[in-house]
Amino acid sequence: MLKTDVVQKEVTETVSTSHRTTARGSEHLLKGDDFMPDYKIEVMEAYVRSLREGKERSIWTTCIKRKQRKAI
Repeated sequence: MLKTDVVQKEVTETVSTSHRTTARGSEHLLKGDDFMPDYKIEVMEAYVRSLREGKERSIWTTCIKRKQRKAI
């Protein structure tokens, strides 16, 4: 299993274990600093390279930029 697979699995578990009431029941979407995973920037960049263009890729790119700003 690749590191990116582990990252995706952990993120999926994090999102699916939290909750938010919707028409489909209870689910939760983490936003901002709550969503930002605790991974090294290099690992996150490797994962982003494996993603196709779309919402998930833009969310991860935003997380990387936010993490870089906090590191400065």
